[in-house]
Amino acid sequence: MSLIVWQSEPEHQMKKLLNYGETEDELFISRGMRLRFPGSHPHEAWLEVLVYDPQEAGRGMGLLVMTGRKAGLPLVVLPFDSEGPGHRAISTKWLVRNFEEWVYDAPIDQVFVLDRIAPPSHPLDA
Repeated sequence: MSLIVWQSEPEHQMKKLLNYGETEDELFISRGMRLRFPGSHPHEAWLEVLVYDPQEAGRGMGLLVMTGRKAGLPLVVLPFDSEGPGHRAISTKWLVRNFEEWVYDAPIDQVFVLDRIAPPSHPLDA
């Protein structure tokens, strides 16, 4: 019997949200990027959410839970003013200022930004 093993990608680099935005590439958090932060009931100890575009007129980007029992459920759709002018992405500065009010009651110094997940590789025979 042959066992198929998926080649795993190395852990993506995490950066604290408070330190994100130091370069021009980091002024916005775009679709496909992720946020990781401490959770509380009814979520698990750590929560990871995916930035997605809900394609709702007059609304901003949304955050979709990726981990635990609530995986696959929307956490929030942000207001339109969370985006920067001319960008369909979350303004890093806005998110730092409004994280607790709009996203989750978690310490802002424990919120991390992660890159998009790399496309999966083909399965390999073990």
